[in-house]
Amino acid sequence: MRQKIIWLILILGMTSSAYLASKALSRPKNIPKGIESLPAVNLLLTDSQTVISTADAKKHKATVLFYFDPNCDHCQHQTEDIIANKDILKKVNFYFISLDSLRRIKKFKDYYHLQDISEITVAKDYEYNAFKTFKIESIPTNIVYNSNHKIVKIYPGGMSVSQLKNVLNL
Repeated sequence: MRQKIIWLILILGMTSSAYLASKALSRPKNIPKGIESLPAVNLLLTDSQTVISTADAKKHKATVLFYFDPNCDHCQHQTEDIIANKDILKKVNFYFISLDSLRRIKKFKDYYHLQDISEITVAKDYEYNAFKTFKIESIPTNIVYNSNHKIVKIYPGGMSVSQLKNVLNL
């Protein structure tokens, strides 16, 4: 009887260890906990009065959170790539998010005429919540969610539209 109990404990221990290991391996390594689904983060629009939330992203559409700095060359090139490939905009919500001053963010938005593109929202992370929630380590960083608002990939250092199309199978 004692031997059966020992075997049962060993089998249960191995089964639970295998289950926990599979859960740990199923989550990509560079994705912080708590952002597997698109979290609600408040952002301030460039009018300096309107606060929106990432929770308001259009459903059934992929969403990209693009952390940028208006003076960053890589960010400017990525913006130009997005604008040059407007076909992608029909399938993706873009949130351009910055920690910079509203004046600089608005200047960036105006320079690229981003206010004319309904699928692009440009905003300030005025509470630093997005920066902390997503554990941004470099600018630019892109966090890509699929149409079910489940995380697909994080691109630190920027991404091209072709990479976005590949990861979202567009």
